Amino acid sequence: MNTDDEKKRQILSIQHNLKDMIRNLGTEYNLKNNIYNQQQKLLNKYNFYIDLQNQKLNRQINELNNISNFVNTRDRLIETNQASFDYKKKQIYSLTTFFVLMGYLVFVVVAFLSKKITFMTLIYNVIGIVFAYMIYLTWYYNWFGTKSFVNYSMNEIETARDDLYNEMRRIEIEASDYVNQNCDMNCVKQKLDNYSN
Repeated sequence: MNTDDEKKRQILSIQHNLKDMIRNLGTEYNLKNNIYNQQQKLLNKYNFYIDLQNQKLNRQINELNNISNFVNTRDRLIETNQASFDYKKKQIYSLTTFFVLMGYLVFVVVAFLSKKITFMTLIYNVIGIVFAYMIYLTWYYNWFGTKSFVNYSMNEIETARDDLYNEMRRIEIEASDYVNQNCDMNCVKQKLDNYSN
């Protein structure tokens, strides 16, 4: 009997230990569940904060885009006004030149009518005025790429001039070195005398 009682006691003890373990596990589970819930709440608050910051950043980006669009619109308006101003300025210069040449033409016609110049002189002056005005317009409005061609030609001429000058300096230095190495003072005086004669 002792063994049965002892077995019962052991079983009861095991049951009691199991109940304590289950209760401890339940408590531990509840504690971890509470921690998890608190962490979840913190994550939700953090996500809410991130969403608020993202909304704030999006509003700022939209404001910057609006400002950028406004500035771009103003820049295009300024460019349009500048182009219009430049075009009107060219028209004014063209008309001014036209009226100056017309004044000269009136002077030539008056001189012809008062018999101060001949008919051929009148024709030459009219042709010259028309030719000069056409050249002016071609240059001023850059028809046929006139300015680009002239600028390119001028750059080529300047490059050729610089190359020629550099070559001349190189030859002078070589000649000077040759004279310094191969002639004494008498040789130099003799060559200078021959050169001056």
